[in-house]
Amino acid sequence: MFAWYQRSGLCLVYLDDVRDGEDPEWLASTFRKSRWFTRGWTLPELLAPSCTMVFLTRSWSRIGTRQSLAPILEELTKIDATVLATDDPRAMIYSTSLATRMSWAAGRKTSRPEDRAYSLMGIFNVSMPTIYGEGGPRAFHRLQLEIIRQSNDHSLFAWGQHTKHADSEALLEAAAAKNHSVSEMFAGSLLAASPDDFSEGTNMWATPLSALTDTLGAPPIRESHFEDTNAGMRIQLPLRRLYSESPNGPHLYYAGLACYSVSGLGWENRADWLGLVLLKVDKDTYACVRSCVIGEAKEGGHAWRTDRLVALPRAQPVAGLIGRLGRFLGWSETSEWEVKTIYILMSDS
Repeated sequence: MFAWYQRSGLCLVYLDDVRDGEDPEWLASTFRKSRWFTRGWTLPELLAPSCTMVFLTRSWSRIGTRQSLAPILEELTKIDATVLATDDPRAMIYSTSLATRMSWAAGRKTSRPEDRAYSLMGIFNVSMPTIYGEGGPRAFHRLQLEIIRQSNDHSLFAWGQHTKHADSEALLEAAAAKNHSVSEMFAGSLLAASPDDFSEGTNMWATPLSALTDTLGAPPIRESHFEDTNAGMRIQLPLRRLYSESPNGPHLYYAGLACYSVSGLGWENRADWLGLVLLKVDKDTYACVRSCVIGEAKEGGHAWRTDRLVALPRAQPVAGLIGRLGRFLGWSETSEWEVKTIYILMSDS
């Protein structure tokens, strides 16, 4: 479908639930409430054409073009107006982070659950067989694996609500208080279950691996690619031990990702450098607990520079009861960042 729309010479978007004579700027206008903006297949229809796209009311009256309506369309779709206003959005789409592109699909609906994944193939410039009946989660899992085969963008792993690093340390205290292991309480997956998991990825940016390691003070990453294997996702990342409990207890690590999220406006801007909390289950094998923030920076009124983000302190002690008990018993605490090739377990969808 994406390629088919790309070849069009003129696109007419007929909205049968939009009345005549309304200003689309009006917050209560039927244009803003149109069902078309909630559909999964709307994304390729909106982004694929490089021709003029004209929006029409139910009586075929002209509302405007994709370019003229770009600021309003941004509010309704979360897609940046600069992408929508260009004559050919494809180049800007493919330079946008994977997580941000996924966020455009969050909350959308399709008649068949598998189409939530299939409708995104063109957005990520991948192809895969359509297998109706496999279910939405399985189709989305396959989509992410196809994306991984073509992209080294870490933001695909930075889905969900990003826990602050202090909260990551609280995972251990919560587990101890309820007499549960971390893996029992916070079983996670490296890959998301649906596009909805990326709802917070609207302003996420991928960075070069060198920016990540320079910021953390870690050795350089020699392997930029990662791949799905029968032992898990093989990937080289900077790791820092969060806490090592007793020999039989859980071992948590921070893993840095080459991406960050920007929030706020103007002088209140803040960038959160993102990573993962991993649970070590074997020598080089880890399970993903959840995504987290590993560093923050504030820089009002200026463009973000990844080399100015501030990473976590390299020798931050573990807080709370577990930290005090661990120090009393001589358990090890946090360490320097080191780059390792590891395997992160994948859950089958």
